[in-house]
Amino acid sequence: MDVGFGKTKLVKLLYLIDVENYRRRGTQISGLEWRFYHYGPYAFAIDTALQELDLDIPQESVTTGTGHRAIVFRPNHSPRPRLSEYLPSPSELQLVNRIIRDWGEVELNPLLNHVYFYTEPMKNADRGEILDFSTIQRNQVDPTHGRTVPMATNVLAEYKSRFQEAKTKRARRPLIPAPRFDRVYQEGLGHMSAEEEHEVNAGVVAISLEAKDGLRDQRDSEVGD
Repeated sequence: MDVGFGKTKLVKLLYLIDVENYRRRGTQISGLEWRFYHYGPYAFAIDTALQELDLDIPQESVTTGTGHRAIVFRPNHSPRPRLSEYLPSPSELQLVNRIIRDWGEVELNPLLNHVYFYTEPMKNADRGEILDFSTIQRNQVDPTHGRTVPMATNVLAEYKSRFQEAKTKRARRPLIPAPRFDRVYQEGLGHMSAEEEHEVNAGVVAISLEAKDGLRDQRDSEVGD
């Protein structure tokens, strides 16, 4: 994605990956022990892992505007390991890619706000404690019906209110010009209603040649009228 990012963002992305995987499957991907450290989740094993991975990713030490020391990773275009080499599970690979896609280019402050205040392990946690992933609300998601996105109650209520308001305005708006329906449309609508009433299932129907000829003759006579 050609996005430079700091170590803080990397840590929070790893944390979100573990949170979302636990939400779906009841397990973490990283196996890290997450603690409430300073202001948010942190795992001390990450420092060792970054040194041992020996990845060819340029990084530099910088001083932030507040005077703190930070490590920044820079994007490069050299050959790099593929995630699939480390995540043979297609479902885990898909989840990691989704977290990177959804949050990779998001500014740090909105990301931190989401991690600190909208992930269950951070709620009611005390500084220094190991974060309890069992507090995460599990989602039983049917993959054929998309994914469930966790959302704060107040945000969800606002979306519902706005949707209902837009729906009401649309229902009151008159159609200009007013729609005109011919006899064929009205008859077809009547047939559809009758099928629903008698629970007739639509599908592929075999029609004889004689029936086809009869339908053509009937259509031609109606057009002639």
